[in-house]
Amino acid sequence: MTKVYSAAALGAVVIVAVFAASGAAAKGPLKLNGKVSVLPTPVNTTDSKGKTKTESVTVTGKVKARGACLSGRKITFVEVTPAGSWTQAVTAVSNSKGVYSATLPFVTTGLTSKANGTAVTISATANQSSRTDKKTGDKVKCLEASGINDFAASI
Repeated sequence: MTKVYSAAALGAVVIVAVFAASGAAAKGPLKLNGKVSVLPTPVNTTDSKGKTKTESVTVTGKVKARGACLSGRKITFVEVTPAGSWTQAVTAVSNSKGVYSATLPFVTTGLTSKANGTAVTISATANQSSRTDKKTGDKVKCLEASGINDFAASI
C-alpha cells in the first residue's frame, strides 16, 4: 500500500512540474497585430507646354493597432510601378495617435509618356517593436503592420 501512495505522490509531483513548465513557457509579451492605412496624393506640376507631371507623392495615414503600439512606429515606403519597385529613402514616424505623413519623391525610372495615368502603388510598413502597455503594465510585442493603396501618375 505504501508503494501505491509513493507512486501517486510521485505522479502528482511530475504533473505539477509539467504544468508549471508549460505555464512558464506560455508567459511572454503579448503579440499584437495591426494595419497601416495609406492615402497617397500626387503632387503635380505643369510644364511650359501645359503637360502635367507628377513630381512627388504626399502620403498620409494611420497605424491601426492597440494603444501601446501607436506612437513612435517607423514607417517605410515602397513605390511599385509597371517598370519595377523602389524602396523609398524617406521614412515617417507615427505620433501618439498613430498618424503619420511623408512626402516621397516620385520615381519615373522606366516609365514613358505612354504610361500616363497608370496606377502606381505605394506600400507602407510599420516596423516591429517591443513596448510596455502604460495602462496594464503588460509587455507587448507590436508586430510588423502594413498597408497599400494606389494613385494615378502623370508622366
